[in-house]
Amino acid sequence: MEPANILAERTITPDFTRDPLTRKIYLELPAPGLENNQADVDRLRRALGGDYEGVSVPLELMRIIPSVCREAGWRVTATVGRDNCGWKLIDLEPGNRLHRHFGLAVDLGTTTVVAYLVDLQSGEIAGLAAGYNRQVEVGEDILTRIILGSTPEGLAALQKAAVQTINGLVERLEKEGTVQKREISALTVGANPTMVHFLLGLDPSRICLAPYTPVVNNPGFLSAGALGLEINPQGIVYCLPGVGSYLGGDVVGGVLVSGMHRRSELALFVDIGTNGEIVLGNREWLAACAGAAGPALEGGVAKNGMRAEKGAVD
Repeated sequence: MEPANILAERTITPDFTRDPLTRKIYLELPAPGLENNQADVDRLRRALGGDYEGVSVPLELMRIIPSVCREAGWRVTATVGRDNCGWKLIDLEPGNRLHRHFGLAVDLGTTTVVAYLVDLQSGEIAGLAAGYNRQVEVGEDILTRIILGSTPEGLAALQKAAVQTINGLVERLEKEGTVQKREISALTVGANPTMVHFLLGLDPSRICLAPYTPVVNNPGFLSAGALGLEINPQGIVYCLPGVGSYLGGDVVGGVLVSGMHRRSELALFVDIGTNGEIVLGNREWLAACAGAAGPALEGGVAKNGMRAEKGAVD
């Protein structure tokens, strides 16, 4: 099933300097010899130089670096990504692959999920896929899911459903022929705190109980493979940081895109979702609050009525 309405084109064009989570560097390495028998990984690190000279290299990539370098005649493209302690190597490809550099921006909503495939070289949107959040099969409304998520079995089911939803969208983008999964080296997530907890397998039970404390507001940089996300297994996953228990990265992303935090005039930003948020302010101050709009979107909780879709108004 497809959500009834998905905004396919953005009308807001904020003045951002492009600074992606991952970068690609084409290298022409000197071949080893008796006068230069430096280890292959050390040779790669040295060639990267600068900020990347101390790049961490996962064991899985150490195992393939020798063969990739030799088969490519020491002409390779390295993909590096931000890590919590600096930079790490994400992939090493033969030849010049600078033109194949992709990231995925995911709006992980309680009801619907949208994935934008972004060409990180140009900044252009290269593809779009959307669908319903498969967590509705586990629990229709957010409160039911939070209760289920307070048990190990329920949390595992919710985490699996969130991952399957995103993986399904990635698979659709791959089938369209635009990208291969391994070419996606970064994935960013905009979501409310509860959805971030579900995606990461974190206990959400205290979010809805006083004093309303999430496990974490800023999870930092994570590994796609560790979460089961089917992009490059070493790819970077970054959840936009939240402010508190009901003000998440989706709202932070909206504020950044709107640019209201840079303007002198007063502005009002409204995100009408399952967890509805309102932000008021300008570059000097911002005030925010949240409230439940779930029944209109989920169809749950309400004693009478249905989801706001075709047939709701007759």
